[in-house]
Amino acid sequence: LGHVVHWDMLVMTASSLVPMILYCIYDVCWRFSSGKDSKNNPFPVIALTAYICYVIAEYLVLFLSRVREYYADRYAAETTRNPSLLSAALVKIAYGLVTAEAVQRNQAKQAKEAGQAAAGSAIGTGAISALGIFDARSAKGLLAASNFSTREQSEALLGAMQWDLWNPWALYHELHSTHPLPAKRLDHLGRLAFSHGQKPFVLFDREQPESYWDEFLVDVAVVFLPLVLPLAAMALGAALGLRGEQIGGLFLMGLGLGVLLKTWYSYPGGYMPYSVSALLSHVKVSQVRAVPARLEGVGKGVPGLVWGEDLVIRDRTGMVMLDYAQPLAIFEWIFGLGKARKLQGKRVKATGWYRRSPVPYVELSTLQEEGSPDVSTCYVAVAKQICGAMLAAAGLVLFFV
Repeated sequence: LGHVVHWDMLVMTASSLVPMILYCIYDVCWRFSSGKDSKNNPFPVIALTAYICYVIAEYLVLFLSRVREYYADRYAAETTRNPSLLSAALVKIAYGLVTAEAVQRNQAKQAKEAGQAAAGSAIGTGAISALGIFDARSAKGLLAASNFSTREQSEALLGAMQWDLWNPWALYHELHSTHPLPAKRLDHLGRLAFSHGQKPFVLFDREQPESYWDEFLVDVAVVFLPLVLPLAAMALGAALGLRGEQIGGLFLMGLGLGVLLKTWYSYPGGYMPYSVSALLSHVKVSQVRAVPARLEGVGKGVPGLVWGEDLVIRDRTGMVMLDYAQPLAIFEWIFGLGKARKLQGKRVKATGWYRRSPVPYVELSTLQEEGSPDVSTCYVAVAKQICGAMLAAAGLVLFFV
């Protein structure tokens, strides 16, 4: 509703036209740049300039989209007069950690302190329903229930927020996102709660213990290994004056080695038992750097996807997405149509690699119903290692033939 009141749709539609127009200019000028006299042809320069402006405009549109979310949050908070309830909904969506018990305790305490429990309840729940965030009558069913205390809940939320606020990968993902990071929106809603004389749902007051840029740079280096190693191998072969076949062999060996190193880095062994909240508190994790973990909980399906292969696992501390991935998508569809539906509502054991990109999820290695001998195994890591080894072997053959 806040987006409608602020005319966000019109503003974003108009602003989105700018990069589209710039890209069209780039595309047309690039086509005209070939087949013309290079000395008097202005189209290559125009095309390059238009493309640079297009990239800048894309990031400006994303920035504008993130700003409008803050204004929409402010509007919703002022309309409901309950920023903390909005924070609870956001945490549930972003982290899967919110508990109905914690929300109800927080609301009751605020209503008691303000001396207007009835009025506050009527305004808050009615406006929330109108906003379409969730139906207040079924809010308890939409929140992940648990039995731990408010202090434990707060610690879990603070742990989940650490990644958004401290890990450099979070900044990278936010630059490419239409929405601000959840932790920043929670901080914004917390300040709005202060302005309404309310206690924030969560207050992030932790100090960053160290810099995480060194881990970030290592991750970036690993990401580019399959590109850098084969190019470096080709350059070495050319510098040594090797034959074309030998240079090609070095390229394949470098590519295979890069794939192997990246796979070994991204799929570490040594699975340890974790709760969901304990996993979410890990800061040194990314889409490349993973935490090998074992989880136990109740399997839940993804709403709206009848054939979806992905599941959600819920334990007493929260929920996290389980990513069932196979080298061929057809096996994912078969799992989604058959076994995934049978695991919903059942106690399951999962092993895999916890990642964030920025959404937290566990890439599955194995998934098993508790008490059942049937184990579903994912073979992406194995397939990547086989692919890397085959490329390296082909390079060796080509080099020595």
